[in-house]
Amino acid sequence: MDIDSEDSDSEGEGDDIDEAAPQVTLEGDVRLLRRAASHYPCPLPHLSNYLQLPVLEEHIRCFLYDQLFPESEIIGMEVDLGACPHVDPNLHIRIFHSATSLYHAPSDFSGIGGMHREVIQATPSWLKGPACHDCVFVEKDPDQAGFRGLNVAQVHFFLSFKHDGTEYECAYIRWFEPFGDEPCDATGLWRVRPDYDYR
Repeated sequence: MDIDSEDSDSEGEGDDIDEAAPQVTLEGDVRLLRRAASHYPCPLPHLSNYLQLPVLEEHIRCFLYDQLFPESEIIGMEVDLGACPHVDPNLHIRIFHSATSLYHAPSDFSGIGGMHREVIQATPSWLKGPACHDCVFVEKDPDQAGFRGLNVAQVHFFLSFKHDGTEYECAYIRWFEPFGDEPCDATGLWRVRPDYDYR
């Protein structure tokens, strides 16, 4: 899904939105707030140290590879890092604690052609308490029904930056993988576990 800016001055903390949205024709959309979180250092090296993510620059380069070479048979996380675009060491990055998801969900609540709206939280402190990092479904195979056509990820934070004049808005996530090939016999639910295959 594309991530676009949302007209709001709130960082989303406390806004647990789960409601019908105005009818639109697109399948789905994810929108960042216009105002970024204010307490993060912006240059990439300082942000990487602050977040304790020494691989942040590497992951951004892999992400840019996917954006610039969408037809490649190899995804950015698997390609040789030397083939990925280089980024400015002083790259200015904005961090966001939430985003609004709009998706097609026909129901009595949303309407036959309506869109559903929810807030995806990725905040280090929810209502002055512990962190809240929501999990999301990411489409894997549209030809597969239900969970078999989806991936699961946990959102650590949302970010935006400019590279070669183009602004990119994305999410830094942790992937999960199914535990087994079938849902749990006792609950009927799929089980997942962290996927450690990505570098």
